[in-house]
Amino acid sequence: MELDNSTSSVDIILHNQDILESLCDELRSDGSSPIYSSSSPLTSSPTHHGIPPEYCSDVSSTIFDDVFEPQPIKSQTLSRSKLKEYRSKPYQDAKNKQQYTQELDVFCRICGDKASGFHYGVHSCEGCKGFFRRTLKKNLNYRPCSEQSKCKINTASRNKCQYCRYQRCINAGMSKDSVRFGRMPKTEREKLMADKEEMTNNRSGYVIELRTLSDVIKKAFRQNLSPIIENFKNQQEKLEPSSTIDKLLSSDSVYFFRLFQAILCPCCDAVIRFAKSLPNFNDIGMQDKVILMKQGAITVSTIMLQALVTPKYVSFIDQSDFIRVTRTAISDNKTSNLLMQTILLIVDKLTSLELTPMDQALFCGLLIMSDTNGLSEDSIIKNIQNDVLEALRISMKRNHPRKPASLPKLLMLVTDLRQLVDDLSRNMQLHFFDETPDFCNTDPLLRELLDL
Repeated sequence: MELDNSTSSVDIILHNQDILESLCDELRSDGSSPIYSSSSPLTSSPTHHGIPPEYCSDVSSTIFDDVFEPQPIKSQTLSRSKLKEYRSKPYQDAKNKQQYTQELDVFCRICGDKASGFHYGVHSCEGCKGFFRRTLKKNLNYRPCSEQSKCKINTASRNKCQYCRYQRCINAGMSKDSVRFGRMPKTEREKLMADKEEMTNNRSGYVIELRTLSDVIKKAFRQNLSPIIENFKNQQEKLEPSSTIDKLLSSDSVYFFRLFQAILCPCCDAVIRFAKSLPNFNDIGMQDKVILMKQGAITVSTIMLQALVTPKYVSFIDQSDFIRVTRTAISDNKTSNLLMQTILLIVDKLTSLELTPMDQALFCGLLIMSDTNGLSEDSIIKNIQNDVLEALRISMKRNHPRKPASLPKLLMLVTDLRQLVDDLSRNMQLHFFDETPDFCNTDPLLRELLDL
């Protein structure tokens, strides 16, 4: 999909009827794979009589018993040729197991070559599988890339920079502990069908670059934002709330605003580190970086606050103190409702979309790299935004094949999030949450982001 740089990509998706209609065409699969058909009943392992133990183990212990129906043994005595046939069954099953890669034209997640199977947790070709295996077996450490780790890995260039190729394997999810057995789930097949369609309808080289971009953004998300989110979740699981507030008084406004800052500011600090890890962000001018961060830090932090919200409570973690406030109490108090109402509406919509970690990472990247007023390098940022948006579209199509409206619904939240920042800035300037003339009750980071 080629996007026009002169127009906001988000607006294209939201207002172009053809794109919306194409997004609403559901991906269907008839499940007619001869290998992974669910019509074949599973039967118990046959009883082996009169067969030497070593042959029985070869037949019954194969890892593919849940994929291929075992053949019953009709005779108690088998000929030498029959025993040879049974002994070769594991090899035949392993050979058949990878036929889906040819059937669906699965491509290598590392270099874009045709995949030979699911190796080390990733669909990859024989070349990249062997490269990763040799690296692990020989415990190799590659010299850092001289091009600042910006090498493009494809079938023609994959052997030029071993460092970037190995980083590409890691970012794609390759691991020596990742092994998969058994029949292919229907959801996995739908994902592969979506990948095949993208590789057919678009330039395969561009799609491979978008996959690399997606993996780098996901890695930045995992290193910078995930620890904060996981800490929020762990604190709620391990700690008993020191108090549960079911009613807020008007005199509690200062206290509630302090609780709000205690969860928002660590998120904003993590978002700044996340932005610095995004591809091409450091190539942007300092003035534009500041503008993007003032817009993106609070919007992305709102996404992170989803971990603290349940249908009944909002959790606040101040250092080691865990406090729960009912959503009813928040809505009944004027100050807390003004501060949290829009955030809770956005979080509820996000929860209903059931985003995967990859979806979340790309959406956070899109929020930071979205064009806004006052940018001096508007065209460069729009190009980056277009790539991130296209990567998000492919990810959403792959992870939610039966929910084609998920992407438009997600992009509609961009406007809500931007309005949230504008409203928060205006209310802060009107001293609704901090009545001191010099905002001494407001965290310095929040004062800087909101130009107070």
